Amino acid sequence: MNRKSLFILAALVLLAYGSSKLSQLNNNKALVFDKNKPPDVLMLSTKTCIYCKKARAFFKQQQLPYTELDIEESDKNMRMFQLLGGRGTPLIVIDGQTLHGFNKSDIRRAIEESK
Repeated sequence: MNRKSLFILAALVLLAYGSSKLSQLNNNKALVFDKNKPPDVLMLSTKTCIYCKKARAFFKQQQLPYTELDIEESDKNMRMFQLLGGRGTPLIVIDGQTLHGFNKSDIRRAIEESK
C-alpha cells in the first residue's frame, strides 16, 4: 500500500471514530422537555431484560417520568404488548409513537417530535 492510500485510510478511520464519539456525546446530553408537562411515556418490559434496565437508567438519569408495565405479570399487559406490535422488550411508547427496543437517539427524536 502506498503512502497516499495509507493517508486516505487513516483519514477515514479518524472520521468514523470522530463521528462515533460525537454521536455518543449527543446521546448523553440532557433531554429537553417541559418539566411541568412531560411527554407521556409507557414502557412495556420484563424484569430480566437488559435493555429494559438500560432504558430505566436512562429515564432516571434524564428525570423523565414514565409508566412501566411488565408483560410477564399480567395477560392484559401482554395483550397490550401484542396489539402494539411487540417483538421484543422494551417496547416504548412516547406520546403515541411506538419504539421497538432501547435506542437513546430514537427516544430523543420521539420526545422532540412530541413538543
